[in-house]
Amino acid sequence: MTEYRRLKHPGTSLLVRPSVLCALVDQLGEAEAAAFVDRFVRLWPQRRRRLHLAVDQHDVAAGLDAALSLSSGASMAGANSLAALASRLHEGIPTANTPGAWRKAAAMLDELDQLGNATISDVVRLRRTIMPSEQDSHG
Repeated sequence: MTEYRRLKHPGTSLLVRPSVLCALVDQLGEAEAAAFVDRFVRLWPQRRRRLHLAVDQHDVAAGLDAALSLSSGASMAGANSLAALASRLHEGIPTANTPGAWRKAAAMLDELDQLGNATISDVVRLRRTIMPSEQDSHG
């Protein structure tokens, strides 16, 4: 089984599930899975900026869209903790401009930044291990 071969020595991660990345390779093939992972990594700064901007500007629609985009992508990349945090942020975006609601969403952004940066590092490391035959654009 190809998944077993790739999982033999993928390293460990508390932030990313290697089995999800292996399943992605099994479903899409190595080249397409690598392209998805590379896009996920490249989109992180943009998704992060969109979330910050939406919360700073109290833009409900943009905040919901950005949080959902990050949650979905992170889930597909096996980054369950980041997906869960983005989902909590999505739920925490106020639908009305109530006192304190936006402050609560803003308070989650520091945690999101830290977790996101650490998660992206793990995704890149695991991608190199699980999809070694594909060249990535991260060094």
